[in-house]
Amino acid sequence: MTGLLITIAIDFLGQIWPQAQAGIRLQRVAVRLAASVMAATLVVVLVGAPHAAQAYQARRLAEHPCRQTIAFLHAEANGLTRTIAMEETELWRDLYPWLRQAYTLVVVDGYNPEDRPFELVKAEKLAALAEQGEFWWIERANGTAEWAQAAMNFFARPNVYRVDAQQLDGCKLVRVFVLDDVQPIGMFDATSGQIVLRGVQLGEAKAGATLPLVLYWQAMTPIEEDYTVFTQLFAPNGHMVAQQDNPPMRGQAPTSAWRANETMRDVYGLAIPADAAPTPPRPAARPAARATARNPPRTRTP
Repeated sequence: MTGLLITIAIDFLGQIWPQAQAGIRLQRVAVRLAASVMAATLVVVLVGAPHAAQAYQARRLAEHPCRQTIAFLHAEANGLTRTIAMEETELWRDLYPWLRQAYTLVVVDGYNPEDRPFELVKAEKLAALAEQGEFWWIERANGTAEWAQAAMNFFARPNVYRVDAQQLDGCKLVRVFVLDDVQPIGMFDATSGQIVLRGVQLGEAKAGATLPLVLYWQAMTPIEEDYTVFTQLFAPNGHMVAQQDNPPMRGQAPTSAWRANETMRDVYGLAIPADAAPTPPRPAARPAARATARNPPRTRTP
């Protein structure tokens, strides 16, 4: 502002100066000074705009009713659940700006040209969505543990499972997946019962990146012992390129706490070395990921 006033003053002096040549020189100085002021202003705007935008976005997020839910979903964005479903268009508008880069956000509506019951159509659309893999179902918190009718209709179907249900602030969400009633991928005979591997979900294998892996376990009977799961990834030549060993769910759900017929979602991340050979196509890579359980030495206190 000060530079602009000085420029105007110099230009005015150039116009009223008694000596014409001196006045012209003053006006030229004013023109150069004006150009400098404009350039400096442009630089300030270009430098300050991103910071101002970030501050504005941070303030908007701090005022968002579902800010904790948004932060949680961002922390989960590197996993295999990459779709968020809901039935409220307004909720979609509230979440889309914050989550659109990490997830696909879907509104499940009941529209159909046959004029069938809306709730039934919504449940069918959820079933079609589940065929593509896991997804998050999210609603606004309403003070109860009940979900919307369309969601409840779908959740009541056989082989539909829910985990990680929580309410963080103004929103509540749950992770949903479907396991087909087919032959188990593997079985492990524990000392006190049998553990079945119901399904496996793999991400994309890339050298130098972490391969997300999800195992779906089910104990056929209560298990008295605690077991460690070890996962291994093999190259086409049989060479092991990655491994991760830990109790199920990183120790948060030991096998001795599993209930009979309860399905457990067990997540792993296999770090693939940067110098690993190029990974074969996805279908060929699936048999290379193997999961087994073993009973580690344990120290019991009386």
